[in-house]
Amino acid sequence: MSLYYDNPLLIIHCLLKESMFSIFSGENSWFFFTITATIIYGVINFMYKVAAEHNSPSRLIVNISAGSISIISLTFILIFNYQFINLKWILIFAAINSSFFALGSVAKISALKKIPTSYTFPITKLNSILLIIYGLFLFNESPKTTQWIGIIISIGMLIYISLSSKSGKIEIPKFSKNNQEFIGILLALTAAVSTSFSMLTGKYASSEVPKMNYIFVSYSMVFIYTTIIGKIIKTKKKPKVGNIKKTILFGIIIGILNFTGYLCVLNAFETGPLTLIQGISSNSFVIPIILSIIVFKEKFGWKNFIVVILAIITIIIIKL
Repeated sequence: MSLYYDNPLLIIHCLLKESMFSIFSGENSWFFFTITATIIYGVINFMYKVAAEHNSPSRLIVNISAGSISIISLTFILIFNYQFINLKWILIFAAINSSFFALGSVAKISALKKIPTSYTFPITKLNSILLIIYGLFLFNESPKTTQWIGIIISIGMLIYISLSSKSGKIEIPKFSKNNQEFIGILLALTAAVSTSFSMLTGKYASSEVPKMNYIFVSYSMVFIYTTIIGKIIKTKKKPKVGNIKKTILFGIIIGILNFTGYLCVLNAFETGPLTLIQGISSNSFVIPIILSIIVFKEKFGWKNFIVVILAIITIIIIKL
């Protein structure tokens, strides 16, 4: 016992763990983890937009962020001696998660280079609709009437903002196959489907395997995938030195945020219903839209204002 308390790192770990449980304890702990993850992923999506604006290579951003997450999680594993319990399932879950995460992330950043933020993020967040369906049919979840209202408002917002034109009128976009916007829409849809499978895998993994070890193996695989892809697909254009430095910086920031956000997501999945978690987290697209308005001076109209208000109402209704 004395040896345990002689180790200052273990003392810090225990204090952090106790404070975390005191704040997030109880049957509604999933809500607090979900809110935290929603904010973090909103900022991550904005960082994807910033990276796209600086024309940072999609694969390299994902590669650096995955490497950062691997290093952070490995550090925690070594310091706190987390065991690789149930290694077979860690590898299976990690292989599925990493494949879809890598595909979804690359597709999302690539989409941001072709279509505006106000189109990309609502479309990619359509993964929430898929996850709500998974929750209903795979986990037999049954939200209350008020919670269903919140979920429906959330889904309605996504569809509305996805189909709204710049003038604010509802119209289904007409794209030709050679049109860059058409390609952007396809990439965004690919990101939505891929990330839904990635998050579904996380739901299963959250209660079956050690979270930190699962994160380490998952993102190590993403790092390996994207490194191999980089070796196979070599671009003729070499990025400038300044652009490489920015890409590394963006990748590290996204990695740190992603590590924290995904840990919150796994904790939320372990204790909370998938349908309600997604009903709330689907609103994360509001954050990059607001930040893009502030930083990139994108237009803020009544449509944006209504969406922000509805996002807040949705979260309150689902929590009731």
